Amino acid sequence: MAEPLKIRIETGEQTEDLAQFVLNRITDDQLDQIEVERVFERNAGTANEPITVGIILTIAIGTEAAVAGLKAVQAISEAIKSYLEYRTKKLGQEQSSSESPETMQVFILSGEPPKEIKALHGTRLVQVKVQNR
Repeated sequence: MAEPLKIRIETGEQTEDLAQFVLNRITDDQLDQIEVERVFERNAGTANEPITVGIILTIAIGTEAAVAGLKAVQAISEAIKSYLEYRTKKLGQEQSSSESPETMQVFILSGEPPKEIKALHGTRLVQVKVQNR
């Protein structure tokens, strides 16, 4: 059985927005193949409430449900691309905003990096790093 694919995604204070954006764009069958873990950090600026600074997605791709797991990887990469387009448009419309888009970090923590995720590297504002070797 193949090792599950484990991906950590970070995009600063917008990480929770990204998590919701991605998870709302995948099917229930795909979501069944994904374990979602949020990484929190305390932020003194928000009454010391924790904010999501990373999401870790563990995707079953080496099981009898491998097809759904692979489709989940494709859906995640497409959702990330859509999110980046959405953020770019939103920031463009808010011209008075001092907010600038943050670089998204995608870390492959375990498993074989799929081509859909590797293809995100080099696109605007995305860095993909393999850490499992």
